[in-house]
Amino acid sequence: MAMKGNPPEAELSEGEHAIRLLGGRMSETIEVPLLEEVRARQRTLVIIEKVKETPRQYPRKPGQMKKHPLGRKKDS
Repeated sequence: MAMKGNPPEAELSEGEHAIRLLGGRMSETIEVPLLEEVRARQRTLVIIEKVKETPRQYPRKPGQMKKHPLGRKKDS
């Protein structure tokens, strides 16, 4: 489960490749009602199901994570 700001679509589309790569599948999004005074900053819960095993090369070393984020598919 991950909490995202609204609208979450841009962040979810960027992370979709990483979710699949690590063995997950986006299952559901749930809008979370906040208190009146913070309503302008609505939040969304994203439910991700683990559907297959994570590949052995993960987790990676910290330097690799910054240089090569998982969010985007590598160009061939």
